[in-house]
Amino acid sequence: MGLFKVSNWIGGLILVAVLGGLAVTNPERDEYETYAAAKLSDYLETTVCADLPSAVAELFQSQCASLLQSGQSPLRELVSQQTAQTNFIIFSLYRTRLTIPGFTQAPAYEFETLGIGDRFFTFRAERT
Repeated sequence: MGLFKVSNWIGGLILVAVLGGLAVTNPERDEYETYAAAKLSDYLETTVCADLPSAVAELFQSQCASLLQSGQSPLRELVSQQTAQTNFIIFSLYRTRLTIPGFTQAPAYEFETLGIGDRFFTFRAERT
């Protein structure tokens, strides 16, 4: 019976250590905003910049990527305004619904991202 109690204590201590480690490494909202803005910039660069109409492409394609990279702050602000965070202490869920303010005809995009262990995992991304 003594060995069983010791193994329970050891198991409990390991569980507390793991949960404590996850709580300490639960990413903050500002880290998510930086992550999401970078992902959004990459997406826009590969889709929008690559698919510009030929008349516009000649003028802007070479500058499109650099404009997106220099526009990280506005992208981050857009993500910040349209994101809800649910903090579960050991991990966080981020729900972002991206729309372009003032453009009701433009498509909206919804993203759900898990933040755990100082990392982010986007598990749902869809156009609505």
